[in-house]
Amino acid sequence: MIGIGSLAPSFDCTAIANGRFVELNWQQLHQDQVLVLLFDSVESSSNLLTEIAELRAAQAQFARLKARLYVVCRDPADELLSANFPFPLLLDPDNEIACLYDMLLPDGTMLWGQCIVDADGFVQRFVQCDVPASSSVAELIHYVAAVRDSETTQSPC
Repeated sequence: MIGIGSLAPSFDCTAIANGRFVELNWQQLHQDQVLVLLFDSVESSSNLLTEIAELRAAQAQFARLKARLYVVCRDPADELLSANFPFPLLLDPDNEIACLYDMLLPDGTMLWGQCIVDADGFVQRFVQCDVPASSSVAELIHYVAAVRDSETTQSPC
């Protein structure tokens, strides 16, 4: 079971980045930076679609904090390929990543959620919700900044 302070499960996956399919391994995903995973369904969630403009505007802030943002989704890849997302979409059609991160209900429904992993690979924030919920981009940046600050001060965030 995943929890705060636990080592984040590593995985390799296919992603859509800059309008093309790419294969990413854990090292490429993480690269000793803060990793932000958002679990959502692009197809069934208007919440994520409304966040895209905010996330695009916040790209420089995530980069300054040396954070990588990804959305894990199980939507059909061909429907996502032409979308212009400001971050890579990690494809999870078989729920492998969702399962690793405890984001599945017993009936196979993917939960909405987020996970922030520090540069050393440990989970620092973990949120699950069984109804589509919107992420506050400002709040997400706040948590990433807190994780970064705790890394430099060697104190919990």
